[in-house]
Amino acid sequence: MKNACGGSWNTTKANRMKKPWLRTKRRSRRQSIRPPKLLITNQALTPKCPPLCLQQKEPCAYLKALYRDATRDRITLSVLNRLWTPERGLLRLQYGGACPDICESYRASLRDLRTNDVMDLKVTNVVGPDLLQFLKCSYRFVNEEWPHASREPIPDQGFEETFRAACVTKLHGWHISQVREMHLGDNLITASGIMHEIDLVGLHEQAVAIVELKHWESTTPTKNEAIIFFAKLLDFLAANPRLVLRDICPIFISISGFEESGLAACLGLGIHPVGPGLRPLPIIVDSAQRMETEICRSAQVNDPLRGQLTDFWAILHRLNVALEATWLGNRCGYLSETTLVLKSMTCSESVTLSRLLREANADCLQLLTSFREKKVATSQ
Repeated sequence: MKNACGGSWNTTKANRMKKPWLRTKRRSRRQSIRPPKLLITNQALTPKCPPLCLQQKEPCAYLKALYRDATRDRITLSVLNRLWTPERGLLRLQYGGACPDICESYRASLRDLRTNDVMDLKVTNVVGPDLLQFLKCSYRFVNEEWPHASREPIPDQGFEETFRAACVTKLHGWHISQVREMHLGDNLITASGIMHEIDLVGLHEQAVAIVELKHWESTTPTKNEAIIFFAKLLDFLAANPRLVLRDICPIFISISGFEESGLAACLGLGIHPVGPGLRPLPIIVDSAQRMETEICRSAQVNDPLRGQLTDFWAILHRLNVALEATWLGNRCGYLSETTLVLKSMTCSESVTLSRLLREANADCLQLLTSFREKKVATSQ
């Protein structure tokens, strides 16, 4: 069979194998005909908005333009460029507005983010009202009561006893354990046969709060303390599968805050950290819900706090999605009196989430202050 040049197809193919520049020329022609695609998704903030595909001859310049314009709104975009650089994978960046290369339809989707899709960012609280009450009591004690409480001449200066007394006084409907609790407040044994001292256990009808208390003034808890606390819980769970029938809430309270690895370990293991100026995620979500209620009652449509609260919901949405599987109730399941189901789950970005939680605490404090000042100004 002859080709258009008068030679056989096999001969032409052999010539291409001998002359590599022919293959290079053909590949470069294919690239010029089919420029690479950039798939830009915005699923975290606008799940109803479909992905947008753009044809770009110079994706590197396009990404630089996105970085250059990332200065206005805090909108998380996911840029996927498989055809051009498959080894780079998923690139996450903060994009903020007027990039000329984005088409009008995508600009419209960003405008709709402020109106239609904002409700998709809101998250429900991860704990029930009873456990939320316990967490609020713990946070108020560390940040408001303990700094003004009288100290005792013992190693922890009476921190544990004072906290226990505050729980007994303020948490109605809760059964608070006594000093040196060795059976998790319910005469339970461990799988290892070795009893563990739990600083404080709070029992409710459908909830259990298990608290680790650290009164360290010179050092902060690290990952080791969080892992040991979690190992104690697993030792009890391995011998008592019915524990997961209740809503279990492990809480780690430290008056000196947390070292970075300690906070990351708490989040990765589903432990709620409480410290000076450090609210756990359920308290932050509850504060955001209360501020949202105030915004809905306000008659000002163009209230600047609306945009700040929207950005705040975006942070809480990311935290909630990343940490939802780490909660002990989602990680463990009850199968029978002798069988416990444990779901394998890895929180690979726990260090990043710990920094994001600190950022959410700072934003929460700023928003609460702004709302209080606005309320005082309106009442006057």
